[in-house]
Amino acid sequence: MPPPRRHLTSANTASATALAVAHAGSGAAVAAGLAPGSVRSAQIANGQVKTRDLAAKAVTGAKVAPDTLTGADVRESTLNLPPASRVHSGNAAAGVTTLLSSGPAVEVATVDAVAPARGFLVVTADASLAGGSAGAFVYTGLYDGSRLLANNLWSPGGPGGTDWVAQSSTVTVPVAAGQHRLRLTLSPSSGSAKVYLQQLTALFVPAGAAGAPPAAD
Repeated sequence: MPPPRRHLTSANTASATALAVAHAGSGAAVAAGLAPGSVRSAQIANGQVKTRDLAAKAVTGAKVAPDTLTGADVRESTLNLPPASRVHSGNAAAGVTTLLSSGPAVEVATVDAVAPARGFLVVTADASLAGGSAGAFVYTGLYDGSRLLANNLWSPGGPGGTDWVAQSSTVTVPVAAGQHRLRLTLSPSSGSAKVYLQQLTALFVPAGAAGAPPAAD
């Protein structure tokens, strides 16, 4: 007698498919049940997207929040930074400027410094002073536009303008990219004083350059 024939039924097919999926592993079972584009953030465990899961050049600048890459996250050698040796210098007209305590502060030197990027300006104010009256002190106002950068007291030379004393002050200030008008104003606290050889210099230092202060505003 010949052996009985085995008929392929729907039940047989379902059982065989289930067995094949089980042998293929849980990953195949999960993948078989996911529709394209159906995985959302809620389905991904925090911290489980690894570097190897990202395609090359997948993360672009548009995906990075502004001003969030700092310090060790930036390779400085890849930055196209402007040089830190760009100096702007301004001198007042030749001659002697007389300061009177009864009058307003006198603007004695101005320079327009252009910062090509966000960074710092190292601003130095120089002048030679002579006192018109003994014990006079000169108020020094150093401004970026209307913003006061520094306010110092300088002591001029002796009365009558016989003794000239060189004075200097340096301040480092954070700046945004663009033009900055730097102004030096002087005003004596008493009597009068004379000013000669007044000068402003500004050295631009880009943010992130070697030796630069912390990031500018």
